[in-house]
Amino acid sequence: GDKIFVGDKPIGPFTSGSFSPGRKRATAMAYIDPAHAIPSLNVQVALANGARADANLSVMPLYDPGDTRIKAFA
Repeated sequence: GDKIFVGDKPIGPFTSGSFSPGRKRATAMAYIDPAHAIPSLNVQVALANGARADANLSVMPLYDPGDTRIKAFA
């Protein structure tokens, strides 16, 4: 339920999250306002201590069995 922000505007809540060993970074899913559902959009996520951390939006699914998207961005 933690919030995702663009500037000071909340654009949606997290639904789940964890550390991804395959991606070697934190990964989460969220409901995003459709107007802000833009791949690679820079956002900020609210942390439990009240601080914010920078993040980027990604398209689903995060799992890419052939690594085709990863190779395209490499």
